[in-house]
Amino acid sequence: VAIFPADDPYHNRLAEKFAGRKVTVRVQPPAPPARTDGYISASDIGAQENGYRFTVTVAASDTEPAQTQKFFLPSPGEFNIKNTLLAVAVGDVLGVPLDTMSRAVNRFKPPAMRLEVLKSPTGITILSDAYNAAPDSMVGALKTLQDAPLGTNGKR
Repeated sequence: VAIFPADDPYHNRLAEKFAGRKVTVRVQPPAPPARTDGYISASDIGAQENGYRFTVTVAASDTEPAQTQKFFLPSPGEFNIKNTLLAVAVGDVLGVPLDTMSRAVNRFKPPAMRLEVLKSPTGITILSDAYNAAPDSMVGALKTLQDAPLGTNGKR
């Protein structure tokens, strides 16, 4: 089984070369992609103060009807929705029920220093993402900061 994010620039090329079962994940899909045996998507995404609500859809297969389930991800990073879909795809391949995965995601606690939300003694909210300085991690952290609401002082 190969699980591909639809927005990966190598997705189509890798999918063409892989002869096994292919599962594609995508945030807010316009339509299922070609060359895939499974499709998992997130839609109806809504930012909350402490995370994101969204609907996960697992496309119908030869043996199963399509399924949808509401999810809540208690993380300030919108990019973690795609990470959630990748985990859901693995769970789906292994036969984990979608509602079980939704409950597990709802209990998610980020590890220390990975978009960890902290409060200073003076009430300032701090997003600590000091664990990794990889380019993708930095882009995700900066996007999360950009999307954060302004504080009472008009700053982020």
